[in-house]
Amino acid sequence: MFNLGYMHEYGAGVPQDLDLARRFYGMAKHANADAALPVYLANAWLRLHEGWAWLRVRLPSRLRALLAPVDWLFELRPVPGSPAARSFAAVAAGSGAALGSEVIAGKAGQPVLPDGSVAAADSTASVGGA
Repeated sequence: MFNLGYMHEYGAGVPQDLDLARRFYGMAKHANADAALPVYLANAWLRLHEGWAWLRVRLPSRLRALLAPVDWLFELRPVPGSPAARSFAAVAAGSGAALGSEVIAGKAGQPVLPDGSVAAADSTASVGGA
């Protein structure tokens, strides 16, 4: 539930909807008591996000342009060096490459390692353990 709230807050794969994000965060808290602190922090950030969204549309255009860097705080950006970041950079550069299953799950379902490389075919058997 928490992840769905996050996705709706930032519009990651779903339309951005801050009200729905708040509901999903609440459901996460009720579904798992251990989620109380992360949900509290997410709701605090969500209040800032909502406040900025409300204020931004009411600012004069000259002031809005001056405060545009604040929008960066409320945008979803990939982790630097990750496969998603490389794909994000390729799209921003206009090369036409886009996020695909090979970036998210690795080629042919192979896991993506922390350094962003795809695990070799023979190492996939040991990833599951046991």
